[in-house]
Amino acid sequence: MTFTLQADSLGTSGESLLRWAESLRVPVQQEMAARLQDITQNNFGLDGEDRPSEWQPLSIGYARTAHGGDTTPKEILSGDMLDSIRVEDTSPEFARVFTDMDYAATQQWGGGEWNTPARPFFPLFGSEDSPELTPYSEAEVWTAAREEVDRQTRK
Repeated sequence: MTFTLQADSLGTSGESLLRWAESLRVPVQQEMAARLQDITQNNFGLDGEDRPSEWQPLSIGYARTAHGGDTTPKEILSGDMLDSIRVEDTSPEFARVFTDMDYAATQQWGGGEWNTPARPFFPLFGSEDSPELTPYSEAEVWTAAREEVDRQTRK
């Protein structure tokens, strides 16, 4: 024997439960996006929190010409790219972590006119057409969601 109970079959109580659950969507997505933004920003620097692959140093020739011989990829270790990682206002449907830097995709996936090697800062693997969140970041984002639901239920 099976008995199926749905919130919407509980009358007024079920409607209240559904409204309450719906009210969690935006704050939960905000926390998920904030955690992904933190991980992405933490990927700048020498080590990174969750880079899908190690960053290649600058080519010797380019480093000599543009960086006094330093092969550290300075253009993405700090500065404009790091500061450009933002969270768009969230909605009940989604939260968006993004950068609007015109060279971000080239840095993430590699390529471009200078054949830039990939130096991924978003914790994504796969390809530009089919990106996937790394397992670590996926777990962290889900943890942020669960923690926010816990906070909201204690109110």
